[in-house]
Amino acid sequence: MPFYPLTGAGIVEAILYFVGFVMLLAAGSLMLPGGVREGALREDGTRQRYKLNGLLLFCLVIGGALAGEWIGLRIDPAATSVSLKRKAG
Repeated sequence: MPFYPLTGAGIVEAILYFVGFVMLLAAGSLMLPGGVREGALREDGTRQRYKLNGLLLFCLVIGGALAGEWIGLRIDPAATSVSLKRKAG
């Protein structure tokens, strides 16, 4: 695997990919269904409610990564673009 020089454009691109991924995780955690459970009792007598959809979100992320790998989707650091490259064989 070749090493590519560290450039300002490359850093900005990496930050954008990271922020985009985190935003997708946040949107998924808000929109995906999941069971709701109550947390520990607080000092004021209330309990915070938690939606438990992390496993579903994890499975969707892994499934998306595997599907991208299967169809040959690549993020090419040399061309700084997302492309569809078919594997030989």
